[in-house]
Amino acid sequence: MAFSGWPRHGIRASLIAPLAAPLIFWLRYLAAVDGLPAILAFGSVIAYGAMLTMGLPALALLALFNALTLFRTLALGIVAGLAVAHVFQVGQQGALFPVMLPYWLGAVIGAGCAALWWRLASPERSVGA
Repeated sequence: MAFSGWPRHGIRASLIAPLAAPLIFWLRYLAAVDGLPAILAFGSVIAYGAMLTMGLPALALLALFNALTLFRTLALGIVAGLAVAHVFQVGQQGALFPVMLPYWLGAVIGAGCAALWWRLASPERSVGA
C-alpha cells in the first residue's frame, strides 16, 4: 500500500497478529497442551478470515485518511471480535459439538489481536499516539 498513512510494518503485523486469537481462546479455557494444535488450526483460519474480510479493509481506510490511532485500532478489533462471536452464536445452533464463543470473549480476542497488530505495525510509534 503506497499511501502515507499505512504503517511501515503493516503487512508483517497483518500476517502475525491473527495468530493471537487462537492463543487467547486456548488460554481462556485452559485446554490441555494436546488440544493446542487443533485450536490453532481451526482458530487461525477463522482469525485470518476475519482479518482479510474486516480488519484489512477497515485499517486501509483509516490509513488512507491518516486516521489510524491506537484507540481506533482497538475499537475495530472489538467490533470485529463481536462480529465473529455473533457468527459463532448463530452458526453453532443445533451443532452436535458446539464451540461456544461468548460475546465478551470475542471482544477480548479482537482487542488482543488489534493491540498486537498496532504494536507490530509500527514499533517506533508511542503507545498513546
